[in-house]
Amino acid sequence: MGVEIGVLGPLVVRLDGREAPVGGPRRTGLLTALVVRRNQTCSTAQLLDAMYGAGSEGRSLATLQSHVAHLRRRLEPARPAGGAPRLLTAVEGGYRLVLTPDQLDADRYAALVDDARAGLEREPQASLDRLDTAARLWRGPFLDGRVEGDAALAEAARLEQLVEIAAELRIEALIRLGNDAEAVVGAELAVSQQPLRERRWELLMLALYRAGRQAEALRAHERLRTGLAEETGLQPGPALQALAHRILVHDPTLVAADPFATAEPDPPGRVPQIRYARSGATAIAYQTWGRGPWLVATPPLAQNIEMAWESPYWRRMFDRVGQRSRFVHFDKRGTGMSDRTTDMSFEQRVDDFRAVMDALEIESAVLCGVSEGGPLALAFAARHPERCRALVLYGTFARIIAAPDYPIGIDPDRYRRTTRQWEERWGTIRCPIIDQFAPSVADDDEFRVWAARYLRQACSPGTIAQIDALNALVDVRPLLRDIRVPTLVLHRRGDRVAPLAWGEYLGREIPGAALEVFDGDDHLPWMGSNWHSIVDTALTFTEQHS
Repeated sequence: MGVEIGVLGPLVVRLDGREAPVGGPRRTGLLTALVVRRNQTCSTAQLLDAMYGAGSEGRSLATLQSHVAHLRRRLEPARPAGGAPRLLTAVEGGYRLVLTPDQLDADRYAALVDDARAGLEREPQASLDRLDTAARLWRGPFLDGRVEGDAALAEAARLEQLVEIAAELRIEALIRLGNDAEAVVGAELAVSQQPLRERRWELLMLALYRAGRQAEALRAHERLRTGLAEETGLQPGPALQALAHRILVHDPTLVAADPFATAEPDPPGRVPQIRYARSGATAIAYQTWGRGPWLVATPPLAQNIEMAWESPYWRRMFDRVGQRSRFVHFDKRGTGMSDRTTDMSFEQRVDDFRAVMDALEIESAVLCGVSEGGPLALAFAARHPERCRALVLYGTFARIIAAPDYPIGIDPDRYRRTTRQWEERWGTIRCPIIDQFAPSVADDDEFRVWAARYLRQACSPGTIAQIDALNALVDVRPLLRDIRVPTLVLHRRGDRVAPLAWGEYLGREIPGAALEVFDGDDHLPWMGSNWHSIVDTALTFTEQHS
């Protein structure tokens, strides 16, 4: 019997297409909590909170079990007595609702939008059809707007943001198909709903110009410029200013079959130029490429941003992020092609974010911190919220070392043993960091040889020892409640370097943060079979908050 659950609008359960009532508010709360954490363990405490409210009287495990049993009968009415449930299963510490993507309308909606985006350039009509199909699934906001709890609020926000992205994709599809008049109507509505979102103004200006309305396209740019100045004190970004100039001079590429292909992407195979930003007395090496919103990232631990382009794993990620963002990354001080220096304090490394952004005249951007770079990005966002539009964190931490109030940390002796092994074998094919950071390819001898050379070009054994010692002192927990920008925490379930508990902690402690958990045990986000899902999730979030 086919089970479908609808959360786009009021909660509804359908069996073979026919609606099946869930029950009263407690069972609705129970199912809601399970759906929000689908395919993950939902603890008994979380389920009781969803049913009764935190701290409410009358909570009991027996009552929860009774409601679970009723819900199982509702979801699997044909299951024989005594048969093992397939959908709502008991696991250690709680329960798990097992759903395939086609069983939840929210997941189908997200898949359609992702597929539309992936095929937009090659098959705009097919993408438009997918977006129209997705729109028919949308019966209203998540659970009709009746949501409580951080996890449900984060899910509601994610879906609302997908709706915004779908609207922009639809306009782009119409432009690619030559339906410029219809694109103008959609873009006018879009900018009225999000008047400070530059991507929507770009689409409006382009659609107006292609529809033969040059003066209106330039007036749209002026409307945005005025609105931004009044609301934020900022000017339109370089991409919009460049578009306004192209409209003014009647650039013929704007009416080409694919006007989006003219935004000066870096040629495939070319390594972007290394530039230097001055951070005090230290030169910080950085690269930038691609098109789209600014995304400023700091790679994990020690790196060499120029040599990274030699690896097919790094390059495929670089190519992907360049398609949807103006990407910036840099070698942290003491590593790669940045100056070697003894001044590697946490505060100084945080300020290197500012130095790179100042060199590129970036007033504000989405920041990304991977692994050891996470605390640096967190500290910069807490101290300079005006320069941080949003924050993406992957495989990172607030603190490494265990403490009485932080039991999820690593025992200090174990940390010293692990990092000593890194330092003693640094730059050799036997360095255990290769097995821990990229276990999915650790058996590839060719990769190990390349990775060993990469480590040697990233930094010296003495420098990695210094970095490891500094990381043992990092504790940005006091700053987490000061984060006031949208934050996305990404983590792999089996990460061999950063336990999932560290990501879960950040997801709980940063106000309004959303946590996305992916399968796999690679620490590097661009490794593993699902690397593209991780990268695309980060890029979608970047687009939503730029």
